[in-house]
Amino acid sequence: MIAATDYQKVIGKKDTYNFKGISVTFENSQVMIPSDATDVIAFTLGGKDGYYTFWYSGGYLSATTTKSNYLRVQTAADNKSKASITIDENSNAKIVFNASGSIIRNRIKFYPNNSIFSCYSASSTDTKNVQLYVDESSFSQITISSTGYSTFFSDKAFVVPD
Repeated sequence: MIAATDYQKVIGKKDTYNFKGISVTFENSQVMIPSDATDVIAFTLGGKDGYYTFWYSGGYLSATTTKSNYLRVQTAADNKSKASITIDENSNAKIVFNASGSIIRNRIKFYPNNSIFSCYSASSTDTKNVQLYVDESSFSQITISSTGYSTFFSDKAFVVPD
């Protein structure tokens, strides 16, 4: 789930050009979604390091080829939908689509003035960092005591940190 914790928002239903911010609360590093918040989108994270994709029933998130601050959806994954993800020491996620050429609005950020998630340039000053949350309720754990390793499985894509 893509969130803007400072503004108590998570990414929700797509409008024409962007994704709406849906009001939630955050408690103990968990997202508390109100029962009437039906437009919240949870993405499946796919791909590999440097080439992650964000998929949901509408398609893949992607940067756009226009010079506008749009966050689009497309049916197939390509360079505009593959992103690198870096998490800083404050848990901010830098999600940068690997689009090339004239596409400079390729970072997912939150714009609080309109309560939307969209793609912006690195130099954008009126947008805010986002954070990523994982749905741990779908995880199961099997502990193999002889080796000390834990194995996780899920019906959703996820990454276990090193």
